[in-house]
Amino acid sequence: MSSIDFVCINVKTSVARKEHMTVVAKKYGIPLRFFDAITPKTISTVPNRYSKRRTKFWWGRELMPTEKACSLSHIKIWRDFLNSDFEYLIVFEDDLDIEHDFMAVVRATLALPIVPDFIKFSGQHERPSKWVCQLGVKNYTLHNNAIGPLDAICYLLTKKGASSLEKYCASMHSAIDVLMDRTYSHKVPCYTIRPYPVRQSGGVSSDIGDRIKYDSNQFSRIITRLLRAYSSLKKRFWRIRWFKAVDPVKEALKKN
Repeated sequence: MSSIDFVCINVKTSVARKEHMTVVAKKYGIPLRFFDAITPKTISTVPNRYSKRRTKFWWGRELMPTEKACSLSHIKIWRDFLNSDFEYLIVFEDDLDIEHDFMAVVRATLALPIVPDFIKFSGQHERPSKWVCQLGVKNYTLHNNAIGPLDAICYLLTKKGASSLEKYCASMHSAIDVLMDRTYSHKVPCYTIRPYPVRQSGGVSSDIGDRIKYDSNQFSRIITRLLRAYSSLKKRFWRIRWFKAVDPVKEALKKN
């Protein structure tokens, strides 16, 4: 497992969450290190291409300072990973619970003839997906999703996956978990492990906070509707291509 960088995003003031993740990591043998999360006060320390105007057009509103900070935390970790000697990156947020066989699932995943560039170990929504294979650990299976399951609390990236996501997400024109799910735009296939071995902790409140309502003029609303229609059309064409495409992991397994 020395080829994997296990990173947990934690706000310095969230001591209880850090203690929780430290206990979980020790219990299940995860060589976890902590990344001091970017906060609204430290956003300026990380180079970014955020534009209020562009985000209001694409997202219908500006990102809240906490959303920008969250996005930059993930992006900064990807950039650090790309400059490291690690082959793989597994990112955790600090408000989660992990199944006891998580590390066995990770080992089974890395034993595949082709390791997908982007794998989510957690998810909030059901999306169209194609079964790829059994992982040989209990009833865990690998699936190729048409789009992501709207979640960023635990995922794996290769160098190729991190590079593509960094290029696409750096503009921060929507929330980071939404951008990561847009396989039809960044072209990085999103795989998932089912059942999910990681889930959000119950009763833990989000660090993002309640949404702030921003005023927008009629011109902005029209542009937003047009961009959403364009995105929807793009997604439909992507799903047709995705449905017809041969899965490379599945094909590699057949040859083995």
